[in-house]
Amino acid sequence: MNKKIIILISILAFSSLIGNSRVAFSRPGSFMRLSNFEEYNPDKLFSVFMGSEVTSVGNILSHSSTFSYNKSYSNGTTWGLNYTLLPYEGILPEEQHKDSGYEFGVHFQSRLYSTGLSNITFGVHDILVNDNELININNLSFFLNFSSTMSIESYNLTTILGVGTGKMVYDPHTNETQDSLSTLGIYGGFKLNTPFLKRWGGMDFITEIVARALNIGFVFPITKEYDFSIGITNVENFSWFSNQSSDENPRPLAGNSPAVCVGITANIPRISSNKTKKIAQDYPVLFINGRVDSSLYNAGQYIYTLKDSIDILLQDINNVSAKNVELQLNNHFYQDSLNNMILNTEIINSTQNEAMRCLSRSLRLYYQGDFQQALSEVDNAIELQPNIAVAYARKGSIYYKLNQLDRATLNWNIALKLDPEYSEVRDMLGALKDNKLRPVSIEN
Repeated sequence: MNKKIIILISILAFSSLIGNSRVAFSRPGSFMRLSNFEEYNPDKLFSVFMGSEVTSVGNILSHSSTFSYNKSYSNGTTWGLNYTLLPYEGILPEEQHKDSGYEFGVHFQSRLYSTGLSNITFGVHDILVNDNELININNLSFFLNFSSTMSIESYNLTTILGVGTGKMVYDPHTNETQDSLSTLGIYGGFKLNTPFLKRWGGMDFITEIVARALNIGFVFPITKEYDFSIGITNVENFSWFSNQSSDENPRPLAGNSPAVCVGITANIPRISSNKTKKIAQDYPVLFINGRVDSSLYNAGQYIYTLKDSIDILLQDINNVSAKNVELQLNNHFYQDSLNNMILNTEIINSTQNEAMRCLSRSLRLYYQGDFQQALSEVDNAIELQPNIAVAYARKGSIYYKLNQLDRATLNWNIALKLDPEYSEVRDMLGALKDNKLRPVSIEN
């Protein structure tokens, strides 16, 4: 384990021995005293938190510590447990060494609605059992909140706004019982995730407004699995700190007292010992001195998870390889056929265009009186496109101009056969039959 982590845990463990309910950072979520919904992380099995809170450092200490466990599920449900050592209740100097009380709490919350990065969460916290009594419904903390996350360049801003009762909205430092419904209030908060220490998730700056109290805190990632939290609650009353009680002026803890809180969160990864050994065998680069290097673990676990899927895919590829070859052969055949069709189409289009150009030139020559050259161009067009009716009609007109009526009649009949709707040619043949055709030029 990292030496820094050992030192921090040792400090907190010692603090718990001198052990207030609802220590900051112990609720489910990533805020201080508020509770928000966080996206499910399949790589995290659960998280544990150990922290302490000091409300006075005068002659009479007021100090509490807690150990909490939080577990999230993919359906948006989260539940948690916490064990808290409460501060002594005595206010006189001779009562300083009395044993502290304890408190055991259960917390439950669930996502009601989600759209993108916005969520509505409902929960019941502070189902408490302490050394004085079993569950007291007046201590229950109900809440309903709305949270939303947005990205601003390298920063992520999470906003939370909600309404709650019980210890969610009134000062949790005092151990007095209050009616939950009578403590209905609103709260809000902001969490800014910064690019500082981004390789481990980034540092968080947290601001909360609960009732009329202001809480400010920081969360520093030590590694990808461990976070160090520090904050101050009831900042507006921080001048009271260290002046809660003394030998000369013994008094109980006042409401809305400021507190300094520190803690460590450990995010336990979802990995078994057998799987760890397997990963170590397959990917030894991930392990340094026999333990997982946290900066490389996520990538290695992801690769390992995909390995079986890749093997199955390779097997499927081998099974269909024969069909794939057959499909490739068929594809080549179809491609050759398609290319041949395209080539034929291009040839047809090319010859048709050239035939039209020949007919255009023949018409110009026809009107210029160059009948022989016009006839040559028509023959070129017929050679390219033998089934163009207009070519034979024009050829007939040229022969008519050359006083070769038999050839003119023959070509006109061919044109009419190719295009039975060719009315101009039909009229020509009709006039020729009735001996009404005069030796004049015919325009087609």
